[in-house]
Amino acid sequence: MRIALVCGYFDWFSGYQEVALAEAFSRYAEVEVIAGDRVSPIFNDAHLEKLGRHRAYDSGTTIENGVTVTRFPVREVRSMVWSSQAVSYLRRSDHDLVVQVMPGQGLPIAASLASAGKRRVALYGDNAAMWLALPQWKQALKWVAFTISKGLAYRYVNSRAVHAYGYTPDTITRLRGFFGSTPADVLPLAYDADRFFHDADLRRATRSQLGLREDDVLVITVGKFQRYKGIEDIVEAVDRTSRQDVNLRVLLVGADSSEYSDEIRAMVAGRDQDAVPVEVLDFRDAESLNALYNAADIGVWPRLPAISIQQAMGTGLFVVLPQNQWVGHLVEPGTGKYFEAELGIEGLARALDEYSGADRTDERRDERARRNSRFSGDGIARQVLEHVGLSH
Repeated sequence: MRIALVCGYFDWFSGYQEVALAEAFSRYAEVEVIAGDRVSPIFNDAHLEKLGRHRAYDSGTTIENGVTVTRFPVREVRSMVWSSQAVSYLRRSDHDLVVQVMPGQGLPIAASLASAGKRRVALYGDNAAMWLALPQWKQALKWVAFTISKGLAYRYVNSRAVHAYGYTPDTITRLRGFFGSTPADVLPLAYDADRFFHDADLRRATRSQLGLREDDVLVITVGKFQRYKGIEDIVEAVDRTSRQDVNLRVLLVGADSSEYSDEIRAMVAGRDQDAVPVEVLDFRDAESLNALYNAADIGVWPRLPAISIQQAMGTGLFVVLPQNQWVGHLVEPGTGKYFEAELGIEGLARALDEYSGADRTDERRDERARRNSRFSGDGIARQVLEHVGLSH
């Protein structure tokens, strides 16, 4: 079986959906990734410097991590890329399944132009989360522009696909009018189980490196610092917790050289000495993140979805999330807790209070990791293969 993943951007270090799926599909088939030669613009120069990466890749075909990767020189406009060479290449290619990851990035649409006979599925991540900070009238204009531009492209892609997927329930709801007769389901963001896993020895070693005592409760959030994510909500929430018989510590991971990151650093530096200790860390690679997830006791994402949530859940970390249409499909009883988003910071503080004294044994952590394995790349890949009739 031969499977192609067509992406605008493909960065191994990102841990994004396309990376997890490439590795997972490679267990069942020959996998080829077809992508542009640029690093995703979501990673700024500070991120890349931290990771020791360049902004561009060499074009051509290579074998990377057991996967064939073919990159084409692209024209890039904002977060969209295009290559007519990719269309020609796909017309000459023969794959049993073509997975179009994020058609809004442009290049995945090439797979729809290449042939009407391919078995294709389309994966969408578009949601209104990043528009939240905008006034209502600007959100309305964004939607009109989206419908005229990407919406038309989505209809075309879906008309030639056998199945479509959205990363969240919100995605399915918002794109309902663009699916036509093509079946559409939620396909949660997948984590790489080879990179994110529970390890009791790693937990103890990392907690020791961080100077944590056995009774310290470490709260963590991970992700690129962006204003609409509300990182400051976590700092305000821990200051509102009762902290009775609980020693809270907080790690905010993912800062860069942006203005918002500087604001968070200043906020943390200006807190009272007797406040809950909070530390701001720069962007980290997957190995470092796995260690930090293992060391932590509670993972918090106060507003929006992120691949880092599923990565953390893969380590068995208990997560605290808002009850909303973006993350409301992730938590089962015992694997995490939802707080009432309407209560905002107060609701988050109550949730932290409720869980901070709970059982944090290795056994409970292993159980959560096993239950959350449904979000692993392997679990998500098998779901896609079953839907399109290619499972073994």
